[in-house]
Amino acid sequence: MNPPLTRKSAPSGLLDTSIWPTISTEGLADKLSNTIGQWHNVISAYTRGTPVASLLEEYGYSHRELLRKFNKCIQVADDGRLAGWRGILPNAMRKPYVRQTEVTGSGNGAGALHQLFKRFDGLEKYLQALVTKTPIPGHIHEPRISNKALHAAFLEKCSELGVEATQWPFNARWKGRRTIDSFVANTIATHGPRAVAARYGELVASKMCTGTGKDRILLAMAPLDVAEMDAHRIDLIGVIGLPTPEGVAWIPIERLMILLICDGREGTVLGYYVVVRRECSSDDILAAAMPLVKPWKQRELVKGMEYAAGSGLPLGAIDGFCPYGFCALLVDNALINYSWAVTDRLVRRIGCAVNWGPVRKWMRRPLVERIFGALEQAGFQRVVSSTGSHPKDSRRSDPVAAAVKHRVHLNLVLDLIDLVIAGYNAKSSEGRFGMSPLDTMRDLIDPRNGRTLFPVLPPVTPLAPELDTHVFYAHIRGSSATGRRPRIKFQRANYTNPTIAQNPKLSGEEVLLHVRPDDIRTIDVFAKSSGASLGTATAQGKWRHHAHSLEMRRQINRYIDDGRLVLDGSTDPVTAMHQVLHKEATQRKKKGSRQTVSKAATQLAREAQVTGVAAGSLAKKNPHAPPDHSVVSRRAPPLVHRVGGNRRV
Repeated sequence: MNPPLTRKSAPSGLLDTSIWPTISTEGLADKLSNTIGQWHNVISAYTRGTPVASLLEEYGYSHRELLRKFNKCIQVADDGRLAGWRGILPNAMRKPYVRQTEVTGSGNGAGALHQLFKRFDGLEKYLQALVTKTPIPGHIHEPRISNKALHAAFLEKCSELGVEATQWPFNARWKGRRTIDSFVANTIATHGPRAVAARYGELVASKMCTGTGKDRILLAMAPLDVAEMDAHRIDLIGVIGLPTPEGVAWIPIERLMILLICDGREGTVLGYYVVVRRECSSDDILAAAMPLVKPWKQRELVKGMEYAAGSGLPLGAIDGFCPYGFCALLVDNALINYSWAVTDRLVRRIGCAVNWGPVRKWMRRPLVERIFGALEQAGFQRVVSSTGSHPKDSRRSDPVAAAVKHRVHLNLVLDLIDLVIAGYNAKSSEGRFGMSPLDTMRDLIDPRNGRTLFPVLPPVTPLAPELDTHVFYAHIRGSSATGRRPRIKFQRANYTNPTIAQNPKLSGEEVLLHVRPDDIRTIDVFAKSSGASLGTATAQGKWRHHAHSLEMRRQINRYIDDGRLVLDGSTDPVTAMHQVLHKEATQRKKKGSRQTVSKAATQLAREAQVTGVAAGSLAKKNPHAPPDHSVVSRRAPPLVHRVGGNRRV
């Protein structure tokens, strides 16, 4: 055993009591407080090099006790810090109890488990592996082992190791059951998030990463330094109305998602986009960032709804606010956040760096998660068709039937989302000293508050597309040898215009296509080699009759490949697709007595949101009929035959 350290042999840096962790005696008894004060005087004098013989004699302490207290003060405590003045507290820095004798049937079993661990090497690690679900060769872990099952495994392991029936734990009344309960609690406490995840799930373990007392690495020092983006599924069900021979059928659609961007310091909602789909796509991220460069405008709300005074998004609600960006964008590790739309288009236009962060660490974006909770409580969970925050929520009472009964239309839901988000930005709070998120943004551009470098974005030029325009590569096809004029093939449709069609030299040249995904009947074409504009190309054939999105075109092509949509030479594919979805949605409604959400109705709702074409309006048309805007030649009247006095074309 090493001799105790003295003030001469101890490192000089440990003698500086000003860096020692302090203690408080306010809640202690007077006698104990006086004792601690005496030791404080003795240790202070001892570390300064002052003789302490007279103090020890006055207080009645020995030099041996002084060295024991002094060595406790300069040890490292369990929390990794110097023990400091905590070493003079009663029972401080005590070694764990180690049992020396065997446990008898009627004796106390304190320290018996630790004694068993020393006797059989590997038993402790085996039990810890069962609790933390650490891989064990030849063993498959339970989802969560109970204390009772762990105790049974402990007894079985003891029998395998050769513990006799007259020895602990078999000779104890409860066979060490309470000891195993304490062992589980200590294992969870010492192994941190890994043991918590194995015991209580990943969600509970993720919460342990919060409240650590440490600041984040990417800490926003001013507004628009850091922004956070995340998606959230809204806790309510909406419906759309589809015309049928029996009247309008109200079909429930899938829950919507909100893709939201907020400021990482003040929590101001900078932009959002409602996704009428099961999952978000990379195109939706660009749509969510559009409010940064395009002013927000109030929706035409239904009767009974009204915007709060001064509510809205910064660009559009604040006078003098220009298109703006931020320095860094915090996102999660969803695949869409690694797309070219984010890593190139968004970065180039906004001028920000994208930070994905570690996997399953939602707490790196605390403000956007908090905003989602505030929006749910402020509006979404108060709707009659709310799904609640969990399956057993009392607010959840057949939300699908409630949505159909009360006709919670998609437009009503979109109005509510815009109203709640705009109102959140105008709501003052104590954390902002009575100011609202928009007030903090107004101060950012107020010249009376000092000079602030506002991150103004340059205006978009014709040389680069805006965020709502997608860029594709293609080749101009055509050959004079076969008599095929130059054209562009995009998503199985031919596009051309007089400039392209009348220039055979363009055949084979690579071009850039600027596509607006809301309506792809027309696209802007540019030569890749020179960047020169080749004009706006129009879809040829049946694709040009009705507005349809890029997503709808892709879906139509998938239905054709799968055989679910069969077209002939005179069929309008967009109208035919609407009819197929209309049929799927209405037939789904008739199955059974209880309605469920319809994927086909959700697709029609998505198309109505993007293109503005009312859901079900195209389904009433004949896909074989000519378009409404077709022109009949005036030079050649139609061929007419007389049959029984009736005119037939």
